[in-house]
Amino acid sequence: MKNEIKTLMGISITVLVFFISYGVGQSIKIPIEFIPLGFSTHSMMLVLSGISIYYFQSKGLLIFKFKRIRLKVFFIAILTSIIAFIIVKLFKLI
Repeated sequence: MKNEIKTLMGISITVLVFFISYGVGQSIKIPIEFIPLGFSTHSMMLVLSGISIYYFQSKGLLIFKFKRIRLKVFFIAILTSIIAFIIVKLFKLI
């Protein structure tokens, strides 16, 4: 596949993921003050991006050069992010 077509396809997928995520994010309101307003939008972007990457990679349409990480490293990164999020929110409350 030519680079121009790959670029156009990537931009189209990005725009589609953005608009779907924005629409879903606007319709889902989480009434908890601890969770930021854009949480549902960004979560949907993450999920749809992951699905898109997996789909296009498995079909061979787009090639992403990702390396697999160990599960332990992944969980440490997630745990660190959650702890940092909680600390920042606590400082904002003070």
